[in-house]
Order: sequence, then C-alpha cells, then structure tokens
Amino acid sequence: MKKTCYLLILLLAWNSQAQDKKIKDENTVPSEVRNAFRKAFPTAKVSWELEKGNYEGEFKLKGKDASAVFDKTGHLKALETEIAEASLPETARKYLQKTYPGKKIKETAQITDDKGIITYEAEIRINGKMTDILFDSKGNLLK
Repeated sequence: MKKTCYLLILLLAWNSQAQDKKIKDENTVPSEVRNAFRKAFPTAKVSWELEKGNYEGEFKLKGKDASAVFDKTGHLKALETEIAEASLPETARKYLQKTYPGKKIKETAQITDDKGIITYEAEIRINGKMTDILFDSKGNLLK
C-alpha cells in the first residue's frame, strides 16, 4: 500500500511539472506586469503563463495571435506576433523548403525584442516533436 501511495504521489508531482504553467488567477501576476500589459494593450483579453521566471501574456493583436513576455518588474522583453508563412524572409522560406522538404509549417511568427531586434520563428514537426526554428531579420538561421 505504501508503494502504491508513493507511486501515486510521484505521478501527480511529475504530471504537474509536465503541464504548462498556466496562471488561472490573474491576481497572482505581479501588478507591475498587469499594469504594463494594460498600458501597452489596453483592450486585449489576456491569459497568462509563467515561462522561465517571466510572465507571458497571450492575446489577440489586430485579429492575430500574439504574446508579450514581461519580467517581474513589468519590463516588456519581447512581443511575438503571428504572421503568414509568405511573410517570412525569402532566405528563411528557402532554407525550410530545402532542409525539411514536405514538412508542413504549423505556425510562423515575428518576434521583436526590447532592443527592437526582429527575428522570425517557424514551427514544424520533426521526429514527432514540435520544433521552433529561428531566423534573423534577413532570414539567416539562428537555431
């Protein structure tokens, strides 16, 4: 019986670690973060996640999926906005076609960091796992 209880506790603990760290109560998000989000995106409805010590707010921006990453002081670190695949730089599109022929791109996004540097992201399934491939503003592979 002790082994069964121990195993159940381990499974529950593991399961809670494996889940996204969605924040159900917006009041647990620091007020600095909530205020900074409202100032930048006053009409957006947001859902929050905790990601690597930062707060990521997911919302719609001009009808497209977007997310804004804030540190705990309310500093906007990055804004990721959904874009059409055709909006990826041509060099990035060619790289994806050559390196991953026949693979369907699930999502594409433009990411602008707090210094104004733009990067692009393409999400594809590789060996059964969703993988983000990052490019610089000219479409050169970053990772």
